[in-house]
Parts: sequence; C-alpha cells; structure tokens
Amino acid sequence: MPNDFQQKQPTKSEQMFYELAMQMQDIDKRVWSISSHMLALGVALNIDAKRMAEILTGDDAKIREYAKNINEEIKKIEDARPKTEKHDHEHDHQHDHNHEH
Repeated sequence: MPNDFQQKQPTKSEQMFYELAMQMQDIDKRVWSISSHMLALGVALNIDAKRMAEILTGDDAKIREYAKNINEEIKKIEDARPKTEKHDHEHDHQHDHNHEH
C-alpha cells in the first residue's frame, strides 16, 4: 500500500471510456432482462409469434398509448396506498416506474 501513489492513474479519457463501457454493459443487461420477460409473458399467454412480431414492428403510437395507460394505472395504485404504509423489508419504493418507450 505505501507505493499506491506511484501507480499510474487513468487519464480522463480512459476513465470516461471505462464508464461508458460499464454503462453499455448495464444497458445490455437491462435489455436482455426486458426481452426475456417479454418472451416469457408471450409464452405464458400463448401469444402467436407472428402476432407478437406484428405488435413489435407495428404502430408505435399504440405501444406508447399502452405504456401511458400502464403509467396512469400505476400512479392510481400508488396514490391509493396509505402514505404511512410499513414494510418488513428495507428498500425504496419511490423509484421511477415509467414504462414509456
């Protein structure tokens, strides 16, 4: 440890490149997770693969409207919860539930 100060520190460009790579890796994991959930839901609901492809490549306005409706319903549910609701576990429920794409 006494020689740590002698090791070369990354340049700002190297640090930025590393951070971008880590963010891209995080995005990749999230996309994979969303895709796998969507596929599982399609299988569970027995949605025809052709129909799923039509939905995904079809009218973006319908998807945006559906996402808007989901967000409105989430807001209604969250607003209806008592503000003093206690939980047995410790984590923040105030994160963003935005499903718009």
